[in-house]
Amino acid sequence: MVFDQVDAGEEVDYLEGYGVKKNSNGSYTISLKDHVGWVTISELFMPLKSEHLSENDRESLIARGLNEKDLQIIEVYLKKNNILKLRQWALYDYLQDSSERLVSIYNSKNGQGRALETYKNEIKAIEFEVEDKWARKLYSELDARAQRVLLSYLTESLGSLSFARTKNFDASVDNFFKSLERKEYLDGFKNEINKEEKDEG
Repeated sequence: MVFDQVDAGEEVDYLEGYGVKKNSNGSYTISLKDHVGWVTISELFMPLKSEHLSENDRESLIARGLNEKDLQIIEVYLKKNNILKLRQWALYDYLQDSSERLVSIYNSKNGQGRALETYKNEIKAIEFEVEDKWARKLYSELDARAQRVLLSYLTESLGSLSFARTKNFDASVDNFFKSLERKEYLDGFKNEINKEEKDEG
C-alpha cells in the first residue's frame, strides 16, 4: 500500500513516526531492525533465498549454536524448495490464467487504474502465500532450539529498506499491459525461467 502511494506520486511523510524517513532525493528509507513491524516472516527469511547457505551464514549460525545436522536440514530444504523458482512459476501460472482478463479490464473505459490495482493486489496475495508457506515450512523443519537461533540470526541481519517512485511509471504500466496483450511478456517470461533452469541443470 505504501509503495503504491509513492508510485502514485503521493507523500507518505505521515508515517515518519513508524520509521519511514524521507531522504533529500525524494526516496524513503525504513530501518527494519528498529521497526520489525514492517517485516513479514517470509521477508525475514529472504536472506536464505539461495539454494545453498553462504559460508558467512554457516559460520554465523554455528557460532550462535546450530550444529551440522541443523545446517543439513536447512540446506536440504533450500535445495528442494528454491523460493525464487517457486515464486517465478506461481507468477507465470497467474499470468497465464489472468492475462486476458487483465488486458480486458485495462482496455475498458477508464480501466487502466482498475487493471493495475487488480494486478498488484492479486500478485501480492500470490507472492505472500507462496513465500509465507515456504518460510513457515522451513521453520517447522527445525527443533525449538534451532528455531530460536535462526530467528535471532535473521533478525540481527535486518538492514534498511529504501524505495522511491518508479521512473516513467505510467509508460512502464502501459508497456506491461500491451506486452501482455501481445503475449510477448508471458512467452519471454517462460523462456527466461526455462533458460535459468537449463543453465543450472
